[in-house]
Amino acid sequence: MTRTPPKNPIDEDTFPQDGQKGSFIAVSALLKANAYFFVAAWPGLTPAPLKAYRVCEALFDILLDAIAPTLSLNVERHIVPINGEDVKVYALLPIRSETTVPGVLVTNGLEGTNVETMVTALRTKAVLSSAWFFIEMPGTYASKQPMTKSSSELMPLFAPGMVSNRFSVMFS
Repeated sequence: MTRTPPKNPIDEDTFPQDGQKGSFIAVSALLKANAYFFVAAWPGLTPAPLKAYRVCEALFDILLDAIAPTLSLNVERHIVPINGEDVKVYALLPIRSETTVPGVLVTNGLEGTNVETMVTALRTKAVLSSAWFFIEMPGTYASKQPMTKSSSELMPLFAPGMVSNRFSVMFS
């Protein structure tokens, strides 16, 4: 996301010294705050971690909306009613795609978040040439219901008529 290779810290001395410096500092600060609240949100389902989870997601939404245009991505957020709950689904879509692109549906396991998987995906080039959808499954932070065997049945509810040989599902 910051165009720095993994395991290389963002160093203020390497920021551009022109009008973009403020943007780099803001992105760096948001990433650091996001990391703090992400760690504070684990493990999950008590009031303080849930509050940290919500703050983490809100900060990430700001960051995502700020960087998406520079990555040539459209960000869509959808609320899908599933089993009596509203589930947020993020879509990261290439802005300029004259052809059909592959789609990847990323679901989270227990105590996984959309933020952690989106940050990982945004650090790859794959997100620029395919459509990515992120959904938190039952039993995760945003859900009040525990994960059950029937959780896998949510896929047809999320994407009815999905062509299985043209869509990849990745569980994290």
